[in-house]
Formats: sequence, structure tokens, C-alpha cells
Amino acid sequence: MSEVHRYKVVTMLSEDGNKISYKPHGPEVVTARDYDAAQSELTALREELSKAKSACSKEFESVQTLDNENTVLKAELAALREELADISAYNDQLNTQCENMQQRLADAERRNSELECEIAAALPGG
Repeated sequence: MSEVHRYKVVTMLSEDGNKISYKPHGPEVVTARDYDAAQSELTALREELSKAKSACSKEFESVQTLDNENTVLKAELAALREELADISAYNDQLNTQCENMQQRLADAERRNSELECEIAAALPGG
């Protein structure tokens, strides 16, 4: 920030031209040039701060949007995992049923073979 030179008032002139004396000294004063420079710098810093706040606000909104999307995606992922678990369980049931049917088919083919042998032995000339 700009330096502002402060002066201790010992004697001043009023607007009417009257002399005002202070002992040992009066209030602190700064030159108009220093005051204007400090005000100008303060205005520039306030504008810079406003721009930074605006940029941060936009970034915050972007982060909020991404966070909301992330929440939705997490919910969808959880639903898909649950659906996959259901499908896996159903697949296990189908595999068990398929194994049972294969066993029953093998048993039926073996029994059919045995019956064909019995029928062949029971036929005359057999």
C-alpha cells in the first residue's frame, strides 16, 4: 500500500484566513495527494477483491454442481450393484437348476439304457 505521510499540525489557517495554533501540536494531517493516492489504491484493491470473490463464487458453484453429480452417480452405482447382486443370485439359482436337470437327464439316460437291456432280454430270442 502507498505510504501516507502524516504531519503534526502546529499552526493552521482557517478558511477565513485566521491563524490557529496548537501547543505542543494538533491533529495529524495528510496531504491531499497522499490521501487521493491511498483512496485510489483502496478502490483498486476493493475491485480486485470483488473480482476474486466473484471467481470464487463461480468455482464454488462448479464444485457444488460436481458434488451433486457425484451424489447422483453414487446412488446409481449403488442401485446397479444391488441389481447385479440380484442377477448373480438368480444366476446361481439357474446354475443349480441346470445342474439338477443334467443329473436327472443322466439318471434318465442310464435308466433308459437299463430298460432297453431288460426289454431286449425279455424278448424271445433275446
